[in-house]
This record gives sequence, structure tokens and C-alpha cells, in this order.
Amino acid sequence: MKLIFSIRSYDWIDYAAGLILSESDIYHVMILLKDDDGSMCDCKNFCSQAIYEQRKFDLFNVGKKLGVKKLINLGYDADEIDINKLTSQLQLYLMLSGVNEVYCQYSLPILEILKNICNKLNIKLYFYNIEDRKDEYLMVVGKEIRLSNDIINIKNNLSNLTIGRYTIVVNNETKERFYYIYKE
Repeated sequence: MKLIFSIRSYDWIDYAAGLILSESDIYHVMILLKDDDGSMCDCKNFCSQAIYEQRKFDLFNVGKKLGVKKLINLGYDADEIDINKLTSQLQLYLMLSGVNEVYCQYSLPILEILKNICNKLNIKLYFYNIEDRKDEYLMVVGKEIRLSNDIINIKNNLSNLTIGRYTIVVNNETKERFYYIYKE
């Protein structure tokens, strides 16, 4: 079994959807933050519970489409992460779940926590989202992933299932976030 670890709700989709679609392994996805803030659909008037519920629904739909076995949101607030508690949760989960590979979003101190746990438990650890996405290649350290055109199309269409996705502002102009097609 393999675990995808993501900081926020949608971060893993861009990088791990192709991986999940291209392999027949069982995947679990674990998300660190509750992710109930920020704008949704270019509207800042939604309450945090509405944002959280929409993103939870989006992840259920994306997970179902990808065949993800289990989605877990640890529900931490960004400003209130208890590192000791998180370390214990991750260590217990990895020990009891039978995970043999972890794909972790490149983010300190999560990176260090998972490195220590995976080393102790002899679990392979890979990182994603290491470089700025300046080119069309995804860097997953230690693993090369090639996607067929069918998988690229499925991956690209996942953005249609993410109603609660973030909006970004570029040059004072609001744009919806979407998922790029990457050759993994």
C-alpha cells in the first residue's frame, strides 16, 4: 500500500493523480490541514464550514475517480500544528496500516518528520513538488513516471471535480486555479 501525504486539500492532485492512475496499487491520501479558509469560486463570502464541506466533497469525487482507497484529513489549523502529536499520528498510522511507500509534498518540517519515521520503519520515501513548475516535467525524486495520453486526459479532467478549488490573483486579476497537464 502507498500513502500520498499532502499539506492542503488539492496539492496532491496535480502531482499524484497520474501516479495513482498509472499503477494498480492501493493508495491512501492523507491531508494535513483542515483547509477551510481562502476564497472558493472567486467568492470570499462562504463560511469556513461551507468551504471545508465543499472541499471534502471534491476530494471524495476525485478519490473515487482515481480509485483511492482512503482519504484522511488530519484537520490541523495552519497556525496550530502540534508537531509531537503529528509525529505520533504519522508513526502509528505508518506502523499499523502496512504502508510500504510514502509520497510526501516537499515541505519542512513535515519532510524531516517523515524521513525519520520512514527510515526507522524501512519505508520508501519519495518527494514531490520540489521545484517551481517552470517546465512540463514533474520531479518525483527517485522515480520516473510516464503517462499515457488516456491518463493525461483523465488527469486533466479532474479539475472539473474540484468546485471548491482556490482562486489566485495574478496582476490584480482573479483566476481560478486549474491543474496543468504534466508529463510525469
